[in-house]
Amino acid sequence: MVKGGIKANQMTAPTQPTTLRARFEAFVKTLEGFEDIDTLLKNQDVAGKKRADYLFQNRSIIVEQKSLEIDPADKPQKFIEQLINEGKLMFWGTRSTEAIFRKMPNGDELRKQLSLKIGKIVSDNVEYADKQVRDTREIFNIPRASCILVILNEDASTLFPGIVTYALKNSFQKRRDGEYRYRNIDGVLLISEAHPVETPGFQKSFLIQPYMAPATENGAAVSAYMEMMANRWAQFNGAAFISSSAGAPKL
Repeated sequence: MVKGGIKANQMTAPTQPTTLRARFEAFVKTLEGFEDIDTLLKNQDVAGKKRADYLFQNRSIIVEQKSLEIDPADKPQKFIEQLINEGKLMFWGTRSTEAIFRKMPNGDELRKQLSLKIGKIVSDNVEYADKQVRDTREIFNIPRASCILVILNEDASTLFPGIVTYALKNSFQKRRDGEYRYRNIDGVLLISEAHPVETPGFQKSFLIQPYMAPATENGAAVSAYMEMMANRWAQFNGAAFISSSAGAPKL
């Protein structure tokens, strides 16, 4: 069990499209009230407005889908090289970043800096998605619709769930003029297949982690919808589903 999260245990190879993105795009069509926003607005672009991907449940739910398709595997090496060039670090040979930071008095701060550099793609997705769901509410005149950001990670192995979580928390805690900067997203659902876990009795386990955004006013409804999505996603993939009783942690 993943503390504070949800784990779907893969039992059989999916018969649906094989890539994570293709499977998810096929999956959403099975949910109640599915509407594809690009189809709805075909040849009707609204000047200066962005838009999310899907509407559900009589347009009471907006979902924006993002895929982590670029693995920032070069970020750790570049970060260490920057420290060396700035005269803040000297060593000989090959070592892990953890081994390097462990011996430095500011090691914890350097770990945080590196995590944010690796997770910048996540932060960028949050910033863009916040604008998309804000504008989608305006385009369809659905100001009270709940908004969920779904992040898919199929094989960006450098983006460990802990790094994604840290990047999300850093983004959603940002403020502007005393208010949360990204206040249009109510929840985030991370679906990661980049770091499968061997689980007794199953072939593999994949993480499905829900998060609640701090600015949400629809916490209970959003949490319930994300858990429903996680449960249905497991069924869609022919998998068992284990839900944590801890619920979705707040970012």
